[in-house]
Amino acid sequence: MLLIEDNIDKQKMFIDALQDKAVIACATTEEQAREIFDKTQNITLIAVDACLVRGEPDTLGLVAYLRSKYTGPIIAISSNKDYNQKLMEAGCSHQEKKDNAPSLIATLLEEDLQYPTVSYDEKKQAKNMLLENILELLHNALVPSGINESFKCLNKLENFAELSKNEKLTQTLLDVRNDLENLQKLGDDPFDKKYTDQLVLIRDALLQFAI
Repeated sequence: MLLIEDNIDKQKMFIDALQDKAVIACATTEEQAREIFDKTQNITLIAVDACLVRGEPDTLGLVAYLRSKYTGPIIAISSNKDYNQKLMEAGCSHQEKKDNAPSLIATLLEEDLQYPTVSYDEKKQAKNMLLENILELLHNALVPSGINESFKCLNKLENFAELSKNEKLTQTLLDVRNDLENLQKLGDDPFDKKYTDQLVLIRDALLQFAI
């Protein structure tokens, strides 16, 4: 069994509860999870948390990758119901809140369940993630009260640009950060022409990467 969970205490909970049912390989990062998965044969079950590095779902692409190659059960084990639903849409076969998950896993380990694989296009997955964060950033920036959330999306985009070594996107995001900071200084009226003009600059800069 492969457990993808960054909280050591939660790892111990799973190991203690399932030690008589399965040998558990633990991964705390996406890179570790992929390495273990790619090198290990006959994985009986995979359990995956939604959030490893950030406080928001960052394992959706990983789940899509796993489901493209793996026909066994993949369990979404986030404590957040909405996050588990996102993992289900990405390719998980079951979901359960983390503290209740060992009981479900114990049951599933006794069954021989198979699920169809789903084709995986890494570039398409990355493009979808990029577009999702761009649209979320723009949506939040439509009103001054949402600009702080826009900065959170910008942080995700900057991480993506760094990982993908996209220098053009990196430079654009530096400009967008400055534009967001300027937007924040323009007051509380989202219909003010200066505000809308600044927002259009941000939109046009970002959407070239989402087309």
